[in-house]
Amino acid sequence: MHAELESMLTPVYKLTRDMTKGLRQNGGGVTDSEARYLVDLYYNMQANRIAVGNQSKGLERDAKKSGNTAEPHEAIDWVGKQFTALEDSVAKLLAIYTETHPMAWFFDQTTGIGPILAAGLLAHIDINKAPTAGHIWRFAGLDPNVQWCSREQAKAIWTETKGPSIEERLVAVAEKVGRNPANLIHMATHKPDGTEVKLTEANACSAISRKPFNGPLKTLCWKIGESFVKVSNHPDGFYGRVYRERKTLEWKRNLAGMLSDQATKALTGKKIGKQTDAHAWYSGGCSAEKARALLESGTTPTAAACKADDDYPGVPMLPPAQIQMRSQRYAVKLFLSHLQESWWRQETGTEPPAPWVIAHGGHAHYIKPPQIAQK
Repeated sequence: MHAELESMLTPVYKLTRDMTKGLRQNGGGVTDSEARYLVDLYYNMQANRIAVGNQSKGLERDAKKSGNTAEPHEAIDWVGKQFTALEDSVAKLLAIYTETHPMAWFFDQTTGIGPILAAGLLAHIDINKAPTAGHIWRFAGLDPNVQWCSREQAKAIWTETKGPSIEERLVAVAEKVGRNPANLIHMATHKPDGTEVKLTEANACSAISRKPFNGPLKTLCWKIGESFVKVSNHPDGFYGRVYRERKTLEWKRNLAGMLSDQATKALTGKKIGKQTDAHAWYSGGCSAEKARALLESGTTPTAAACKADDDYPGVPMLPPAQIQMRSQRYAVKLFLSHLQESWWRQETGTEPPAPWVIAHGGHAHYIKPPQIAQK
């Protein structure tokens, strides 16, 4: 059976080798839409390969526990090898897409960003539509001012918002939920496939509840944050160091009670079980002194180890998981701002507009991109 299947798959691999050879010789050829699909396909195949590997390991583990011989799993192992081969082939195609892109130099100088992550960013982002980093942050779901409403929330907001016309009410709603009025009106007058429809209250509510960001890009940014954590001790891991420094600052502010208002707001605005560790942190059931002692010893604080008592009173704080994600997002957003700045400069030949907080908000702290453009 194995030989028969291998004979069926051999032409596929030969075609892939021919494709990669031709693409390299012709300086690329993978389109943005193909790259977006291939990135999703790569991670799906990776998940399948891991699942297959876990199946084989599980059979071996169960056999060892019972003292019996493991069930035969050569077929499962063979499928795993095929997933690995296909995964490698897709990775080669994405590497070609990244290597032949004008921004390849930027990613070559960024520790923690490989060809798959780079391909995803290049394929999803249209730099001509992103004159500032904020445009990319919002598109990637990293703008905290943008609210994604459920259908029930959308209906409630629509009902409480008054106006002489549906369009004006929609503009008012956009201001409440941090959305772009023009984009919201466009979504209310067009189906996802681009077909134009009449602006009605039902279509307006539907637009309010539609996802206001690019889901795959947001997932990609989460993966980038995880990657920066892994390279945080690498000597060339610039964004890994940014993550570590930000985490130290976030914990300092958390322990000082500077994030207590956010913790209290989260507790009242979310459904959090009273028996969970998160509830203990949010509600002030954990001691800042005990948490500080654990951090100084190099241990991540837990709700059980930091339980407040008479000697160590508690204070509302954000849970460790929240501190972790805030730190990762900070590093990712800085990376995206550097990508936007460098990419815009290369694409347009002009300097990108200064961030609002620097141009108008009175901020003066600017972190220059560590990547050096290739001439």
